[in-house]
Amino acid sequence: MGLAGALTANPPGLMAIHHNPAGLYQAREGLVYHQGLHSLIMNRKNRFSPDPSFEVLNLKSSLDPVANRESGSGKTCMYYPFYSDAYGELLVLPLPVGTTFRPPKSRWIMAIGSYMPFFQGIQFSPDDASQYQTQQYYQQHFVYAGPSIAYQWSHSLSMGLSIGFGQTAWGQNRRLRILNDRFAKSQFLPPVPDVGLFDGLADMKLELRDNMALSFNLGFLWKPMKNLTLGCVYRSSISTNPKGDLDIHFSDDFMALTQYCRDNPYFSRQLDSSGLEKIQQQHTSNTVKLDQLDWPDSIQLGARYKVSNNIQVMFDIQWTRWSCQDSYRLVLNDIDNPLIILLDSLGQSSDQIITYSNNMKDTYSYHLGLEWQLKESFKFRNGISYHPQSVANSHMSLMHLPDITYIGTGFEWRWPNRWVLEQSFGYFVSKNQQIKNSKQLNYWDPDSSFFAPYSGQFVSSKVSGYSFSLSIQIPFVNRVGPR
Repeated sequence: MGLAGALTANPPGLMAIHHNPAGLYQAREGLVYHQGLHSLIMNRKNRFSPDPSFEVLNLKSSLDPVANRESGSGKTCMYYPFYSDAYGELLVLPLPVGTTFRPPKSRWIMAIGSYMPFFQGIQFSPDDASQYQTQQYYQQHFVYAGPSIAYQWSHSLSMGLSIGFGQTAWGQNRRLRILNDRFAKSQFLPPVPDVGLFDGLADMKLELRDNMALSFNLGFLWKPMKNLTLGCVYRSSISTNPKGDLDIHFSDDFMALTQYCRDNPYFSRQLDSSGLEKIQQQHTSNTVKLDQLDWPDSIQLGARYKVSNNIQVMFDIQWTRWSCQDSYRLVLNDIDNPLIILLDSLGQSSDQIITYSNNMKDTYSYHLGLEWQLKESFKFRNGISYHPQSVANSHMSLMHLPDITYIGTGFEWRWPNRWVLEQSFGYFVSKNQQIKNSKQLNYWDPDSSFFAPYSGQFVSSKVSGYSFSLSIQIPFVNRVGPR
């Protein structure tokens, strides 16, 4: 993190199993324990401004309760792996953790570790203006066991392979609202219960898990010149099929509307919402699955150049195939699922499948790092990286990240007993992005309004935050292997 990810040609300790497994050749002889601690503070500010051209049934977007509101700063949200169904704000994460082992005078090095290669999550207070999409949201992959092996062919060439056994977790809590002129008609037909155009219809909670997802990382290191090292790593895609539960709790006003439709069969036809009377339970829980959610594969190339005996510069470029997440399908196993009935009544038939079209695009990220060895036991690091937005503007949502710039700094301190302490601090920020007419946020289309809870609102969004990490290497013997 102190080098902002410019690590392919200079892989770090245990986490070489992710950044470039070939770098394990630098591990010292004997058994070494690695323990990390990581903290992430992520803020997202969303502001909603009414679109003056929006009007449905003489209702303008300025009447929307979220109009001219700004969200709170939000908090980081994550699922605590394998710990029941607990999720919430991330304070301190005890990762990465693992061990490396190198037999005396051996060219073979082995390691095993746990780490989290993908993580994103945000949460807002229940009454925040962002509640209709990201009251709570997280999407993450946790490698709980990553056995790895590396071989040093020669002084200038090494290669390595790691296998990842991981868990994918995906969750979303949101206040469900579907802007549609059919329900809004009830306001003009007293004494029918009043369900307005901008009202929330239900609280929806989605929790999905896949506890066995496989991946691998394959890397090479080559030193063609004394001062130059080149690295390459391929990280495989991760195919997952998360399964879990969809809980829906409808509002009292909405249940009163469905009861009125049951008592007056002709009324649902007046609303052009036939089938609404079939929703009879206020709270339901049904099994669902995502078919299929893939994490992207990537290729990262890096170079390390020693400017002098104590200064070296690293530069990396990474290609990531985010287009593999171009769309995914939420499959609802029960035909009587109230969400299916609700979408059918609005003419947004799903046939038990809700398809999220993300329009994702492949990206190139750039990483630059500088390491300055002030003395034998102390190194100082700085880095900067740029991570472009992976979704097209036409499908941007409050769950996607805009272009991010990251700046990091840190140090490494080697104690006389050969313990190694590393620390880093980072800051990341995006520009204030204006989102207009996104099909996954605010585009007005009565036939797909389930995906756009902020129709009629222009949305501006800015992401920023801080990260802090601390790691320690504890050797069980004092013998030091080649560097």
